[in-house]
Formats: sequence, C-alpha cells, structure tokens
Amino acid sequence: MNLYAWLSLCSTLTSVALGIIVFSLNRKRLLNKIFLLTALAGFYWAFTEFMMWQASSVEVANFWNKMGFLWPFFVVLVLHFSLVYVESNWLKKKATYLFLYLPALFFALTDLTTELINGPVMMEYWGYEDTTPATFIYWISTFWAAILPVLAFLLCVVFYIRTNDGAKKQQRKFVAVGFAIPIFAYLVTNIVFPSFDINVPNLGHIAILFFGIFVSYAILKCELFTFDAAMAAENIISTMPDSLILANMEGEILRVNKRLVNFLGYAESELIGKSIIALCVEKKRCESALKELAENRAIRNCELTRNSRCFT
Repeated sequence: MNLYAWLSLCSTLTSVALGIIVFSLNRKRLLNKIFLLTALAGFYWAFTEFMMWQASSVEVANFWNKMGFLWPFFVVLVLHFSLVYVESNWLKKKATYLFLYLPALFFALTDLTTELINGPVMMEYWGYEDTTPATFIYWISTFWAAILPVLAFLLCVVFYIRTNDGAKKQQRKFVAVGFAIPIFAYLVTNIVFPSFDINVPNLGHIAILFFGIFVSYAILKCELFTFDAAMAAENIISTMPDSLILANMEGEILRVNKRLVNFLGYAESELIGKSIIALCVEKKRCESALKELAENRAIRNCELTRNSRCFT
C-alpha cells in the first residue's frame, strides 16, 4: 500500500466533503461556490496523482500523468477564492478574469498535448512520478504555480492585519494559517527540494487537510460562511405538506408552494400576480375576510370555497 497516495486522497476527500457542506449552507453566495470548486479541483488533481502513484505499469502511469493536465485550474482557483474572500475590487474588472484563467488554460493545454511541462514518468520510492523537463515553459509554469498561491496567502494576511473586529480577526487568522500550511508544503516539496536534488513526493495534497481543518474551525466558530435564512425559508415552504399562499394586503398572490400547485392544477407562473379573490366562489366573502385581516391582523373560523375555473 502506498501511504503517500492514500493520505493525499483522504485529505482531498475531506476537503471536498467540507466544500459540499459549505455550499449547502448558502448555495447562492459566490464565496461558497468558489470554495466548492476549489475543493473539487484539488480533489481531481490529487486523484490523478493517486492513480499515477498507484499505477501498475509505465503506460498506466503516463495516462494518469496526462489526465492531471487540469492542475493549473486548481492553482488559479486558490487565488480566485482568496480574491472573493477578501472582497477584492479586482474582481469587478473583466481583465482580472483574463489574467487569472488564460494562463491556466494555456498551461493545461500545453501539458495535455506536449511534454514541455511534465515529462514521462519514472519510478520513485513512493510510486511513479513525472519528470521535470529542462524547458523554458516548464520554469514559467513553475514560477506561475508558485507565485499565485503565495499571492493568495498574502492577500489573506493583509486582510487579517487590517481587521479591527475581534471575531473577524480570529476568523481571518485561521483562514490565513489554513492557506499557509499547504502552500508552504507545496513550495518546499515541489520547488525547493527538487532544486537540491532531494526527491520527495508532492506533500501539498496531504497538507490540504490542514486547510480543511482550519477553515472548518472558522466556519463552525467564527461564522465564515454565513447561513442563508432566505434559502432556509424557501426550503421550508417547498416541503410543507399543506397548501400555502402568500399574498399582500390587496390580495395579490406573491408565493405559492408545490402542494397548492398540485392541488389547483395551475402552474406557479399562472398564479403569481393574480388576485386571491379569483380563487374563491364567494368573492364578497373573500374580500370581507381580507378586510378583517387588514384591520385585526388575524382571522378565525373562515371557510371559503375554491373556484375550480378561476383563471379560465
């Protein structure tokens, strides 16, 4: 059993699980979406490394080496996440997205179609590993892959330093530390050690686990990813077993749940904006009920008959 490979896979699986939890807390918030995408990209990269390290032959190892060509997108998503997290104004400019993702696309396609960035695999004591070709584009991609995570970390550090609020400062400290550990592990094992001919596996994947731990703590204790009350209300309404209509004081229908849609036989779009009075056979009685509700803020023991052809 390859211990390095399994530790790498388990750590990134933990990050994916965390990403799914964070995304479920607020599916509309951009920060949550980017966090999940970053976790998934990190898992994909680690999975291809895992398969390469565990490969039974050179051919299989080379295949998975090529399948890891999407690694630049994980690198750029780390920076993208930090830009969203620190609420950077850079994201308001379209040129920022070109600066972020065009190099990633170029390096990914180059890695897939050539051996200028990752050379053919060779056997190491932890399994098959790609070789480093002495090409100009390899050094450019290596510098790019090193500078982006460092920039992401520095943004988080500055964000932490500029914070005066105690709770937010604590939160941002954990996030900064969570960034620091995998970035440090990646730089040491992928750049520093190879420069001195020290052969070790990429420990950046394993160190992602620490990112998950620190960010998890920030989520649970410091409310990094806030709970979306509106989404919770929407989920409650949609799963109610009884029919529900939300209307304003003029009787205009604002919201209905699925149970009512199934009961009436109309589409939700056909009901929204229509008068609730049209749903009743006794229209004057319905108008009276609405008036009583407006005056007393509540009505009791009011039974109305539904009009089955209200919108026909």
